[in-house]
Amino acid sequence: MNTGIQDTGINATSISLFIIILLTVILIRVITSRLLSSLSERGSISGNVRDISIRIIDIVLVVILISTAVMLFIPQYWGILTIFGLLGLVALVLFIHPLISYISMIILQMELPLKNRYYEILMPGIKKPLTGKILKITSRNTVVQDIHGVEHYIPNIQLIRAIFKPLPPQLTLRVVVDLPGEGNNMNYLSELDKQITEKLEEYRHPGFKDMRKIVLAKVSNSRLEYLVTLYPVQATIRDEDVRKAMIELVSTLSKTLDGKVSGINVMID
Repeated sequence: MNTGIQDTGINATSISLFIIILLTVILIRVITSRLLSSLSERGSISGNVRDISIRIIDIVLVVILISTAVMLFIPQYWGILTIFGLLGLVALVLFIHPLISYISMIILQMELPLKNRYYEILMPGIKKPLTGKILKITSRNTVVQDIHGVEHYIPNIQLIRAIFKPLPPQLTLRVVVDLPGEGNNMNYLSELDKQITEKLEEYRHPGFKDMRKIVLAKVSNSRLEYLVTLYPVQATIRDEDVRKAMIELVSTLSKTLDGKVSGINVMID
């Protein structure tokens, strides 16, 4: 009986060695996962690269464990198992990206409220959020259309990790009013701000709703800056409407502030 057990390779030394290798594999997995997560949070690598790297590491570690177990306990099958293991590893590496993309597409499509609504999309590794409407979801990419009608193709693997903040469609304009001289007092600036704010609130354009958001973003003796958020009637607006709104704002303010300011500029923020 003892001879039979020894022939199979199962003994205390083999079991101890396998346990040591198992603990080492677990330690490697934890360290590499935390390292890749840290790099992704700092923006050094994308979330897509991190996920794929972790999966490849998992596959390699599992193959190592299986191979070690075969070599220690059933060495007569070592050669055959090695060949199948290598073939399986190659197949997984080749198809892991399409598989993850497909799974991500299914998850995104299950989120029915996402389609045809506006969101501020915060993606890992990208500082500036993307504001737009999700048009369609394919097996690899999701099409997001911004306020100007530009379509952005975002990989599903990247979008599945994003944060979605519901937003109405909007256009933010920065209105800069340059003041003559440097000796403008507080009363003068306050009166000027009141006139500018009133005109901005009174402004109407058929392509935008009546509601708007006006924020005084910067004040100095030589300049006043405003952020004017307009909400279009439709989901998207034409570039022609944007240009017309900017020109009309400059014209309206110029008539009201004639002789009081040295310049008025309107730009998309």
